[in-house]
Amino acid sequence: MNKLLAMRFTEILDSLKNESDRGCVLVVGSMVELVIEEHISRRILPPVKKTGELVGRGSRPIATFSSKINLAYALGLFPEEEWHVYHQLRELRNTCAHEIKHQHFDADHFSARMSNIINASSSLWPILATTVGNN
Repeated sequence: MNKLLAMRFTEILDSLKNESDRGCVLVVGSMVELVIEEHISRRILPPVKKTGELVGRGSRPIATFSSKINLAYALGLFPEEEWHVYHQLRELRNTCAHEIKHQHFDADHFSARMSNIINASSSLWPILATTVGNN
């Protein structure tokens, strides 16, 4: 992992230290969605006028986290392995956003979803473990 990315990852981890488990999932989910949105936006033509924007939030054609993940994958922005990880994160984020009770990492739905994310991202976790282990 390059040094700049490792530093950014460390900054993100530090910013999450004061968040609840639920807050961590919501913040990370939002960050991932915004990064995917930025990557898509760089690969499509700019709109002729502001009302013609395709990607974003609200009533835009590509407004949901799910549609952004699927479009980014279809554009070849990441491999299928990451597609699975992002959908697992999206589902966990949705649970945190819509259910208030039992939103901590010890809850069954959290641990099951995290296991799915870890199993679907075999190449990601060694990189993260190395980065976290160096701090």
